[in-house]
Amino acid sequence: MKKLILSAFLLFSALSSQVSAQAFKVGFTDPEYLLVLLPEYKTAMQKLDTLYAADQGELRQKAVDFQGLVQDYEAKSPLMSQQARQSKEEELGALQNELEQLQSTKSARLNRMEQELMQPLLTKISVAINKVSKTRGLDMVISPRAGNSMVLLYLKDEESADISLDVLTELGVDTSAVQSGNGQ
Repeated sequence: MKKLILSAFLLFSALSSQVSAQAFKVGFTDPEYLLVLLPEYKTAMQKLDTLYAADQGELRQKAVDFQGLVQDYEAKSPLMSQQARQSKEEELGALQNELEQLQSTKSARLNRMEQELMQPLLTKISVAINKVSKTRGLDMVISPRAGNSMVLLYLKDEESADISLDVLTELGVDTSAVQSGNGQ
């Protein structure tokens, strides 16, 4: 029994020393933090804001027009025949459906445009993170804001590296006014 305990202890000690002999370098950055600092992001957001404002203006005008038709119907309905009221109600129902469909279409178009504008930026960030990680010899890069997908319980400061500024430099962003630390 003593031999078994001694063997297990020696095996555990040998494995522990091998693991600690291998330096495991971890870096961290926040892709969302990097994204909002890209000049291209600001341009993309301006395009989305312009599209959103135009869509909202059009939808608002159509809603005002629809409300006017409803008010007109409500004012005139007591004087209308049953058949005329039914016809007008069907017409208003169809117009309301068209308005809802237009709103849905505009929302889907805005989401599609956002994906089209953001995907190249996210790809650019990913490529820069990979390049900086290889240059710095990191074994792993994590995002401290990754939600529940990665939980880091302990990270010794000397063994970690915030690579945000290096990634921003790789992306061509002027980092002179930016502080490291993912904006935290």
